[in-house]
Amino acid sequence: MRIRFAPIFVGILALVALSVSPAGAAGWWLQYSDTSTRLCLDADYHANTAYWAVTEAACKTPVGSGAADQVYQLVPQSNGNVWILSGVAGNLCVGVASGSPNDGAAIFLTGCPAPGTNWFAQEWQVSNVSENPNGSFNVLFRNATSQKCITGTGSGVQLFQQTCDSANPHQVWRQHLKESGCTRCVAAARRG
Repeated sequence: MRIRFAPIFVGILALVALSVSPAGAAGWWLQYSDTSTRLCLDADYHANTAYWAVTEAACKTPVGSGAADQVYQLVPQSNGNVWILSGVAGNLCVGVASGSPNDGAAIFLTGCPAPGTNWFAQEWQVSNVSENPNGSFNVLFRNATSQKCITGTGSGVQLFQQTCDSANPHQVWRQHLKESGCTRCVAAARRG
């Protein structure tokens, strides 16, 4: 009897793993750059504290050339929000430090939650601000809990959340479709 349940148990574990793994998540791995500084979202590991900060750094091109710390995938959730899954090993998602609702709270990477949970305010709403000629979009990443947006200020500086303002170029992030090898994917999908 136990032997019959073993394959079912293994199958369930595989489904749970796929729901948060980069290979099983829907979407493309893309870079996002601050429309003011043109620097990319970058996962920066601090070994002395075992902490992953999300900062801005010069964009690595082409995507896929050792740029795992700069590629992210939007993973849709059943409530319409997304997780922002990092390309670094370990199923890490973008979140807000301590799930804080305050302006200035740090943006960092932490283990992706189980589907249907929202640890460290890791669910985001993505709003299109404008479309680029190649079919990619400039977007705001608004935290679903705090309703504040990811904000950058320059190279090596940890990102933080701040009251959303689509006119603030440090909050508007450009999708890098061309560099990902997907030059017309968004536009083609929209045309249906």
